[in-house]
Amino acid sequence: MMNPVTEEFDKAYQQLKTLPYLIIDVRNNGGGNSGNGKKLCEYLVRKPQPHCVSPNSEITPHPDAYQGKLFLLTSTYTFSAAESFTLDLKESGNAMLVGEPTGGDTGNRPQTFETSGGIFFRLPTRKPSFSPQGFPMEGKGIPPHYEAHQTVADFMKNRDTVLETALQLIN
Repeated sequence: MMNPVTEEFDKAYQQLKTLPYLIIDVRNNGGGNSGNGKKLCEYLVRKPQPHCVSPNSEITPHPDAYQGKLFLLTSTYTFSAAESFTLDLKESGNAMLVGEPTGGDTGNRPQTFETSGGIFFRLPTRKPSFSPQGFPMEGKGIPPHYEAHQTVADFMKNRDTVLETALQLIN
């Protein structure tokens, strides 16, 4: 969700927008700028909706918004701006989430602290909030519609069982 993701997405979107199925993988996306996620959502939602991070800000669909079936691959490493992107798409009703629940941290202005022993940790500094549909923005991962896990054996065989699950759903 870091720059120049919106420009890169727009270029790719021009070639993908007419496909009947689209799979977006945010499994290892630790976030970035939630405003970028909001801009990407504009290509993928079909009706206006409040942005989960800033409910007073509306996500307005792009005039040429995607009309096919959208699958979003998620994991426990999906958090911060990638998690708010995931939540906006789930609440739009346009995306089918496949994989593991997200990390449970949409950002919430975390501050990094260091102990006297040299251990670093991050704590949210803003009051916890909820998405427009009532999902907690902190402390709970977004559950996928279809849960799928990759085992060590799958990894060693170079099998991506989460992607395979999405492809089975398409078929």
